[in-house]
Amino acid sequence: MAKKQEKPLNFEQALTDLNALVEEMESGKLSLEASLAKFERGVTLTRECQESLKSAEQQVNILM
Repeated sequence: MAKKQEKPLNFEQALTDLNALVEEMESGKLSLEASLAKFERGVTLTRECQESLKSAEQQVNILM
């Protein structure tokens, strides 16, 4: 089954979701499989945040 394409989150929502994932993983209550799935989601969110920051930096550089 193909994965559903997720709509990119805005920076603030992605960061909030990433923080929630970290707290959940640090709780130690997840199975290995669940932890791995959360980690994978965290990597995706981190990349989205990095792209948002890179885009914002480029816009600032253009304005300067």
